[in-house]
Amino acid sequence: MAHQALPGKDQESRPHDSETSKSAANTEQSMPHMLTTKSGTSRAVFEDYIKTLPNQGTGHTIAYPHLPWQSYVTNLTSAQAQEVATQSFIDHVGRITEDNGGA
Repeated sequence: MAHQALPGKDQESRPHDSETSKSAANTEQSMPHMLTTKSGTSRAVFEDYIKTLPNQGTGHTIAYPHLPWQSYVTNLTSAQAQEVATQSFIDHVGRITEDNGGA
């Protein structure tokens, strides 16, 4: 059975601009971010938390036994970064940008 176009229905349906904007926000690309815990945050709290992030703790950990804080590098969307920043033990969350040699 061949498909026949109905009158007025053969044109492609296009979403309104506001729908397009919402769709774009929902598909925001993850970017590299670094998060740093507050001084005195235990390594166990830090490690348990990073396992709840989108990459489940497979990012890059920066932690040393003689330092009272930890850092972690992972890809996050802006909304995810804002959520991380609300944690009581997080000191800072920042997007990592490339330095093009001062250019």
